[in-house]
Amino acid sequence: MRISFIVRRVLMSNPKARANKKTKQKQIRKNRRTGIFVGVGVLVATVVVFSAAALGAPAMIAEIFNTTLEEVSSVEAETPSAWSADSGAIADGIFIDGVNVSGLTRDEALEKLENEVRAVQLQNEISFRHDESVFIRRFGDFDITYDFMLAISFAYTIDRDREISRPLELVSEVTYDYETVADVLSWISNIINIEAQNATMVRENGEFVITPEVVGFEVDHEHLMEDFRAALYNRESTEIVLEVVETVPELTEAIFARSTNRLGSFYTTISGYDPGRNQNLLNASYKINNYIVMPGEIFSTNRAFGEMTYENGYRLAPVIVNGQLVPGMGGGICQVSSGLYIALVFSELRIVERLNHSMRVAYADYGWDATLATDLIDLRFENDTDYPVMIVAYIMNNRSYVHIYGHESRPAGRRLELFSTVTERIPAPEETVIEVATLAPGVRETISPSRQGVVAELHKIVFDGDTELYRQRVNVSRYRERSAIVHVGAGAIEPPAPPVEPPVPPVEPPAPPVEPPAPPVEPPAPPVEPPAPPVEPPAPPVEPPAPPVEPPAPPVEPPAPPIEPPAPPVEPPAPPQQEPDYYDEPPPIIID
Repeated sequence: MRISFIVRRVLMSNPKARANKKTKQKQIRKNRRTGIFVGVGVLVATVVVFSAAALGAPAMIAEIFNTTLEEVSSVEAETPSAWSADSGAIADGIFIDGVNVSGLTRDEALEKLENEVRAVQLQNEISFRHDESVFIRRFGDFDITYDFMLAISFAYTIDRDREISRPLELVSEVTYDYETVADVLSWISNIINIEAQNATMVRENGEFVITPEVVGFEVDHEHLMEDFRAALYNRESTEIVLEVVETVPELTEAIFARSTNRLGSFYTTISGYDPGRNQNLLNASYKINNYIVMPGEIFSTNRAFGEMTYENGYRLAPVIVNGQLVPGMGGGICQVSSGLYIALVFSELRIVERLNHSMRVAYADYGWDATLATDLIDLRFENDTDYPVMIVAYIMNNRSYVHIYGHESRPAGRRLELFSTVTERIPAPEETVIEVATLAPGVRETISPSRQGVVAELHKIVFDGDTELYRQRVNVSRYRERSAIVHVGAGAIEPPAPPVEPPVPPVEPPAPPVEPPAPPVEPPAPPVEPPAPPVEPPAPPVEPPAPPVEPPAPPVEPPAPPIEPPAPPVEPPAPPQQEPDYYDEPPPIIID
């Protein structure tokens, strides 16, 4: 993109606007002639706006050349090909870019300007100075071009027979390539600039190590562009003193010195031994150790842990997917996130996002855990204090520790205690039986035990010393119930059991009609009892029939045993429905 430096109309420059331009004043003193300077700077705050109307430039030009305002304002640039064969010369007293073109034809004036102006001015130098550093560039390095057509065309329109009261100096149009200029100035600025560096703080061997900040400075680009355009306008070698602006870092040693109070801590116990899982715990702790969270910043555990890849330091370890243990990259990192969560609760920082596992884990009670799932579930918190907060995490003696440090603004003597309670237990649904051909007939294999659901609440008690101030609920966690998943061998006895149950109703219905006849037998009993003394012999024959009526009942009940035997195999899974209080094996991440 080319930038035109001189306006295409002849305007009177504003002496007041140029008064503060030292280099322009130097040119005025050097020339010691009165002239009309044509031009205008462009771009940003460096644009010098020339008001022709205010200064009466056209009127002055008309006065000098005894011509009319209409003639002055109607001048347009022409190309050499448009010039006629007229060999008339330019009037006396005309200068273009300091070169006398009086008495020359337009072609002669153009050739003279090309040789004496363009070739010379492109060799002019601009020196950029900062302290002892100096960077020198020629005009030609900025892809500068000069357009003499407008000035020559205007000079040629002046009536050669009219008298000129004083010499007239015209300035040609200058253009430069903005991208080229920007690249050169950026290159110089990048050498001069010193980037501000924040103070740093880490915790090593139980102590804080604070590195002081570095104050930086950078070149004022706006002023640099203004000075550069002024140098082009002056058409001579010049020096530009670079102005720099100091940049103060955001974090200073003084700020960190006030951010060393422990706000909250927690640790979880690492049980069992799984090399992959232990590596994941170490790696996750390393990712967030000495992590600084700025005031107002929201911390994302997923972002801090990074991608669950081998290249990022994670290994395969057991995870639970749909109730089954499978190898998964990063298994175990939720133990670190759970420790971080409780440390944040003790710090009383604002929790933005947190979700419990789908089941209780061995290293944390109900409501004390925080699960993760990349791009789906995260643990996030906001540093809602006025000072930086630092996370310190490490593994030591089979424990995963997390500490939160910052500026303590809470009242002295304030302390917290946490406890969780189960508010609801939800029975596990009926087991899910899947017939498989890989098991022998009648063989049952429990793939995933049943699990009852639990709703729990985490509460905090706030004390002032030993005096309890109040209690507050921290979260409500719901651990989902799950049915047992059982594989049964194809051809097992259990599958036929369902079709046996339907015939049971038709067997039991006949029992009622067998018992109804008993009442009609008993009704006649009363009339028979009166003559009982005399008719006792026949009584025995009347009661004997009753036994034959009752015997059929036993044959009806016997079928029940073969129907109920299948039930025992269905009930064995019931015991696992009770929620275990702990796990013997290290728990994996729960991904549901």
